[in-house]
Amino acid sequence: MAHRSIQRTCIICPRGCSLEIIVDDDHITVSGNECPKGEDYGIEEATAPRRILTTTVQTTVAGMPRLPVRSVGDVLLMEMDRLMREIDSIVVTQPVRCGDLVAADLCGIGVNLIATDDLRPAGPDTERGQ
Repeated sequence: MAHRSIQRTCIICPRGCSLEIIVDDDHITVSGNECPKGEDYGIEEATAPRRILTTTVQTTVAGMPRLPVRSVGDVLLMEMDRLMREIDSIVVTQPVRCGDLVAADLCGIGVNLIATDDLRPAGPDTERGQ
């Protein structure tokens, strides 16, 4: 019988309940949650944890060698290494605005990557992010 205990802080609402997640084979018990959403979160953390992927990609723009990006929606933690390997090969060469698509369908799993800042060529009257 496989038994493991996982400690997590629930991030679903501002309460931040301290959860204890007990996994015994296929049975999962969540305690410490003050609402049903905390139980759902605990079960997901034990079975298929997901996160928003936030990182940067390379650019060819002087003055801004890296562009911050994030996934549209959350991704399985077990996919993060594979996604990051693909993201490491991305180089943005054209101007983009915050929210613009940087890469579509990463690794063929339907994850899109968007810019979280503007990327414009640097100039004497150009301020980043404006």
